[in-house]
This record gives sequence, C-alpha cells and structure tokens, in this order.
Amino acid sequence: MTRPGSNVSRMMSDSPWTVSLEMAIISAAAMWLIANTLSRFRSDSISGIFVFLLAAIWLRRRRGKIVHL
Repeated sequence: MTRPGSNVSRMMSDSPWTVSLEMAIISAAAMWLIANTLSRFRSDSISGIFVFLLAAIWLRRRRGKIVHL
C-alpha cells in the first residue's frame, strides 16, 4: 500500500492510463446523464446530475485545475 503523498502514488496518478480511465469515467457519466435527460424525466436523472458533478469536482481537485467540458 502506498501513502497518498508518496512518490509512487503521485507517479501512478499521473500515468496516461489513469488519465484516460478518468476521462472515460467522466464521459460515460456525461453520456448517461444526457440519455437520462433526453428520456422521460425520472427521479434517477437527478441523481445522475449529482454523480456527474461530484466526478467533475473530484477530477478538478485531483488535477488542481478547472475541468473544461
């Protein structure tokens, strides 16, 4: 196990496959949100908005810069 501030975890968090995995998660959440919004309005589309916002905020805090969607 690596500590959050160690060099190994810092290298792992900046590796290309991790970045592409994070962008795949963000884009999947965005597509799911769009599909839910375009369909009939249901209560789980509101939870999709919160999931997407939390993922964007998490990515922004992790990278230290604003996520441009």
